[in-house]
Amino acid sequence: MFKICLDVSCYLTSPSFGEYAPIIQISLLKIMESYFLLLIMAIILPVDGSKFYSFVLGLFVIFSVIPHLTIYGLSDQSRVWVYTIESFWVILSLWFRKSVFAFRVYKIYSTKEFNAILLLGGLICLEYSVFVLVITGSFNLFDLTKVYDVRMAYKNLQLPFVRYILNWTALVIIPLLVSYFLTKNRLFYCLLMLGMQFLLFSATGNKSYLMSIFFVLAARKIVEHKRSIVYLSNSLSAILIASILSFYLFDDEWLSYLLSNRPFILPAKISFEYYQFFSQEQLVFLSHSIFSSFVNYPYSLEPMYLLGQIFYNNERVAANTGMVADAYMNFGFLGVLLVLVLFFFVLTLIQVLISQKDMKIAIGAILLPIFFLFEAPFLTAFLTGGLGFAILILFLLPNRSIAK
Repeated sequence: MFKICLDVSCYLTSPSFGEYAPIIQISLLKIMESYFLLLIMAIILPVDGSKFYSFVLGLFVIFSVIPHLTIYGLSDQSRVWVYTIESFWVILSLWFRKSVFAFRVYKIYSTKEFNAILLLGGLICLEYSVFVLVITGSFNLFDLTKVYDVRMAYKNLQLPFVRYILNWTALVIIPLLVSYFLTKNRLFYCLLMLGMQFLLFSATGNKSYLMSIFFVLAARKIVEHKRSIVYLSNSLSAILIASILSFYLFDDEWLSYLLSNRPFILPAKISFEYYQFFSQEQLVFLSHSIFSSFVNYPYSLEPMYLLGQIFYNNERVAANTGMVADAYMNFGFLGVLLVLVLFFFVLTLIQVLISQKDMKIAIGAILLPIFFLFEAPFLTAFLTGGLGFAILILFLLPNRSIAK
């Protein structure tokens, strides 16, 4: 993990960081402080490869904590917010190391419920997705530069539940089926699902659909190792090095943006911007969402477009943020505490469920909805991102002994 922080730091100082780079103000003291916080996180982080929560916490440390520490160490950003992020994941790690709570989840001893409900739900999602693909009529198969044009056309579709169904299909159903077919060595059906995923990306312009399957496939191999977090950090370090070299050797900004800037740096930078704005202005108390009937929303634009207008001079830029910054935007530090407790119970429930299943199959259903929390509020990830749907799928999957 220390190597990843070094790689991201190098990337921050490279020209490819471009317009998203904060003003670099090298401070040896702040760099040492950020590495000290990283050392604390590395010591406390659970590294039990047999536990799914250990892999998830490591994932969040690499994709959230390290980029926050890197930006903090190299620029003039809030010390309060970086310590908030650090404390959030340190507390969660300590809770899981102590195993304070445990859920009792009733096991399903028959596969009939799974076969009927999951098959029906999967077919509905797949058929609805095919219907969306047919009516859009246009696909961007190979030109990645037109992704945002395709995405805009997709957003203009006026279809009921289209975002829910397509997200559930692309982030839960297809990755689950790919994992299942790989486990059963059914390559043809696996390739069929991969083709379906590529068509969904081509029709929607959603890059996460394209990259998600590769992420799941890599995670399937990584979780087999007892020290999965070490393999994860080394793999991502290699990717970051490759993206940096692609810029300096081939002057290729697209690969460095796709592999380094977009997944690591930009979400952390936007998180700091949320704190910077809402620590000085009025909190929203979910008035833009489920409490809109009870609380007046104080701004003229939705939060993500409001931040896009303020920090990027474009109200069409959607500056989405993850669950921690969103919680602060709504309820301040109390909101951060509430989402910490909520995420602990949800991850504990997932751990109890997945411990009864075949990990290599179950990870296909749950990993991407959890990853959705990096750039989405908890409620959005639970509904639109398919986290709640994935938990239901985990409950319906047959136990490991029955599946054999």
